[in-house]
Amino acid sequence: MTTNTPHDRMTSHTWSNTIAHTNTTLFDQFSNAVRSFTGDVHAPSLRMHSEGRLSVSYAPFEWVNREAKLIIVGITPGALQAANALLEAKRHLSTGASDTEAIQAAKLTGAFSGPMRKNLLAMLDKVGLPKWIGVTSAAELFEKRADLIQTASVIQYPTFVDGKKNYNGTPDLRRSPLLRGLVKDYFVPMIASLPAARILALGDVPWNTLQWLADEGLIDRSRVLGFTPHPSPANNERISCFLETMRLDALPSKKTDAVKLLQMRQRLEAALQCA
Repeated sequence: MTTNTPHDRMTSHTWSNTIAHTNTTLFDQFSNAVRSFTGDVHAPSLRMHSEGRLSVSYAPFEWVNREAKLIIVGITPGALQAANALLEAKRHLSTGASDTEAIQAAKLTGAFSGPMRKNLLAMLDKVGLPKWIGVTSAAELFEKRADLIQTASVIQYPTFVDGKKNYNGTPDLRRSPLLRGLVKDYFVPMIASLPAARILALGDVPWNTLQWLADEGLIDRSRVLGFTPHPSPANNERISCFLETMRLDALPSKKTDAVKLLQMRQRLEAALQCA
């Protein structure tokens, strides 16, 4: 399917008391591809959209936790996260789980999975988010207290550039009819469905997207707590600076603005104390 303009395992946490919402329309459409998935997230059977250098694949990230107190927002699921989600959905379907159960399991497993999760947890612990949200450590948010968060991406479905390169903000999201449509068709309604939840951006692209949406009146700017560096391992220098695990005079790259990163962290810490 191609169009130009679209307008670590489940834990033992009991979800019976969680009000969740799952739209299974796309899952139904790609059900056969999910059931037969063997690891290639770029397979034609998973293709949702394309535009120039951009392509979008389906992976089951549509589950919404209506009790979430915090929405953690990345750019878009990468190939690793998409594969993890698809494999988990396939595994659940093979055991007789419902589509909704498979989508929920896929979302909880795939979201910020792989090496980036370690970086994400370290940054959340550093700014004091566990105390604000009511847990001992950030790791609990992806385990027994996953009911407190909604993981999200400004582009909900895995998006790639030039075939297989994970989208990282280039080309500019706001200049692409495809990407703008994806943001407004999926991300904005999800944010609107969780009116009491605060929002934390992971990196410049989600942060700038949230500011753009606020400028357009599509989200309430006061809900946004702040942002951290993106947790991708490719961003380790900025993450180390944010965490103060690297001496500022030892930074190997002149592209890393240490002062800006520390100010970013201080503003987020202050926002959490006041929220």
